Amino acid sequence: MHGNQLFAQGSTAIVTYNIDNILYVDGVKYTTCDAALTAAGTTSPVIIPPGYTGPGCTIGAGQSITDMRNTFSYQASGAFTSAQANLSIQSLLNGGTVLSSNPPTGHQTENFSAATIVPSTTTVQNVDGFGAYMQSNCDSRIGGSGSDRQQCNTTGFYSQSLANAPHSAVWGYNPVVYAGANNTNLTGIEVDMGGPGNPSFFQGIVVSVGGPNTGFAPAGSTYYDIHHVPGGNMIPTYGYFAERDSTSSGIGIVLDGATLNAPTPSNAIALVGYDSSNVGHAAGISADLNGNLVLQPASGKAIGLENGGIVLSGSTSGAITHIAPANAGSNTITDPAATGVELVTGNGATPIQTKRVAGCATASAQFRTCDVTVTWTTAFVDTNYTVACTGDGVSSGVPQIEGVDISAAKGSASISVRTIALTAFAAGFSTIDCTAIHD
Repeated sequence: MHGNQLFAQGSTAIVTYNIDNILYVDGVKYTTCDAALTAAGTTSPVIIPPGYTGPGCTIGAGQSITDMRNTFSYQASGAFTSAQANLSIQSLLNGGTVLSSNPPTGHQTENFSAATIVPSTTTVQNVDGFGAYMQSNCDSRIGGSGSDRQQCNTTGFYSQSLANAPHSAVWGYNPVVYAGANNTNLTGIEVDMGGPGNPSFFQGIVVSVGGPNTGFAPAGSTYYDIHHVPGGNMIPTYGYFAERDSTSSGIGIVLDGATLNAPTPSNAIALVGYDSSNVGHAAGISADLNGNLVLQPASGKAIGLENGGIVLSGSTSGAITHIAPANAGSNTITDPAATGVELVTGNGATPIQTKRVAGCATASAQFRTCDVTVTWTTAFVDTNYTVACTGDGVSSGVPQIEGVDISAAKGSASISVRTIALTAFAAGFSTIDCTAIHD
């Protein structure tokens, strides 16, 4: 072993600053890390001892350093120009190269780079580009009381990205996962959570936006976006899928209030369909201030039910009131609270109509009759309808409705109603009321 030594001033201790051409930041010959690196150039490695407290190290290309302290600080000017890979610290396994990216341009600047080619003979379960294995034995409440998650919050991966100039662009995390062969298995992000304990707080993926002294997001901003890159053929079947689980609460997605201050409806789910001209039409699903479900079709469009109907259940009456738009008339549809037939009123082009006409008077003899014609407001499409008529108010004698369509056959637009006198005096009703239901 060969080395260079110095006697420290005022001391009999021998300080070694060069052992077998390995430079040592001894505090005498080399008082700073940069001083040793300057002397070492690209031919000699540098060792920083555990007790070094001087300035950080500026490591140049081709230089090697071993830091024996609890922390490691790497400083370099970096390269940020030209169409090439500007790499600082690299870990390359089995011939891996950071240029094998997609697309393989290799035009990037990186602080830390890891590249591995996994051989076909691999038997380990995972091959990781970066591994972090953290364990917390710390009470996250300050002083052991109060709110959780106030201190010693432990993360496996943490990053901050600041867009600090107009039109700058930053990503917090940007994985690129792609298939280079058929029958491969791709997973973009997987979060595995659980364990034998019973947590008091559990959240899978959280997107926290805003906070004190923040600006405003532009219109159309998204918290969660799944979109298909034009020109590609890889279109997933599901945008979001909540797997079956007998222990689940049954809630797959929760959309909270649209504004911070109450009262507020919920945020909406927008569903966009495209017509034959590739024009988008957006419909929405949301909850109003009181939690009533709101279905909002695109402007001028309708709500359609396919392969089924609407089932009402619960402790309320279950009544539905439908108000037709003005251009369809003033028809109102009211469903019965229990199982039954839906009736439509309004005397339009509907399955049921009502009509009230003035009654007639018979001659002054027993069993004499008279007939009135009832003309429907809107003619039925045919004569396949059932009609019932009653007398409303007696104008004279003892009248009775004998029947319908006696003096003339039933028509699609009208019927005839016969009144009979039960005594020897003239008889008649003030009005005759008829209801008809198409078969």
